[in-house]
Amino acid sequence: MELDLRGRSGMPRPEDLMTSAQPTADSQPRKHVGHGSADATHVPIIIPKRRRTADPAEDEAGHRAGGRRRIPLHRGPRWSCRAGRRSEGSDRTATIYRIQALLRRFDEFDVSQGQLTGLLGLAFGEILLLDLLAHSLGPVGAELLAERPRRDDASFDPLLAPCPSVRDLDAWLVVPTRSLIAAECKHWTASSIDARKSVPTDPDALGIYARTQWEALTAPDCWQQWTGTTKVALPLRAPTGFTAEDVDAARRILIVWRPVSADGVSPLSRHTTTTLRNGVWVDVIVEVFSASLYLRQLQARGVTEIPAAFRQMAALLEAMDALVGPRRPRSRASLRYPTEPPLPNRAIVEARSAPASASGRPDTQ
Repeated sequence: MELDLRGRSGMPRPEDLMTSAQPTADSQPRKHVGHGSADATHVPIIIPKRRRTADPAEDEAGHRAGGRRRIPLHRGPRWSCRAGRRSEGSDRTATIYRIQALLRRFDEFDVSQGQLTGLLGLAFGEILLLDLLAHSLGPVGAELLAERPRRDDASFDPLLAPCPSVRDLDAWLVVPTRSLIAAECKHWTASSIDARKSVPTDPDALGIYARTQWEALTAPDCWQQWTGTTKVALPLRAPTGFTAEDVDAARRILIVWRPVSADGVSPLSRHTTTTLRNGVWVDVIVEVFSASLYLRQLQARGVTEIPAAFRQMAALLEAMDALVGPRRPRSRASLRYPTEPPLPNRAIVEARSAPASASGRPDTQ
């Protein structure tokens, strides 16, 4: 019987150490000393120590050189402990969004869950909205630039149109046709201060809710000044590799979570406002994308999960894994506490317990 224990290239082959487990004329078996019968024979077999690699994914995948596969270091489910990440291979992980869970979390108001919902929105609300917008673009997808849209101060006039306090948008997106999208994200949910009530589930009531939100968002007095919402129409500087003409032709999209729609159904609506261009006020179209309505349309078609378009959500989950995790049980040694309090100084104890002498002082002899 030939033992093939080779585990990795670069390690000694077992035939270099021992060609057979049976004793030969050159290698006489020796008596086994210790456990078992005194007549038992013991044949030494040297097994190379298995070396781990620096990359756990490589260990998990196994080494298939020469038709042999390593035993995985860790056996476990294909799902990560963090919800929403599914293993698709040895070196990459796909991040998915669960539609029903998202709608339940952000469209249903629960006073006991309001603070947690707000924390989740702060943690990944912007990333979620950008992923959903990119998913809505279809197979063409989009690329997320490292630069953020910056206000073009040269377009303002100190007397006629002074610079506002708002300055930057959230993201530049580029579609394969080299067209730019300037995106501003607003993760307004049912738990937001201006809502504090659940989104209706009835289709007719949902349509009324979405149209009411649209009328409030596009009220004329709301777009007469620069705010955190209307800054989506700011004049912007061109990102690296693009021209001012590319910025003039760029789409301006305001991405919100809650149901907002001009007709109460479509997740994408258009509003016309004005912006500055070379010191002149010109019309510009601002598109409003409702992530909640988009997910409800997907859910109506039987879709339950969608993949993340960008790497930001996976990077966030990996960073959280590095910072926090499940509490590990302590060892028995760490749970062992002293049964008696520490003894005070022996001299003090003896002085206090010694009988008093004739002089009144404790006798320490």
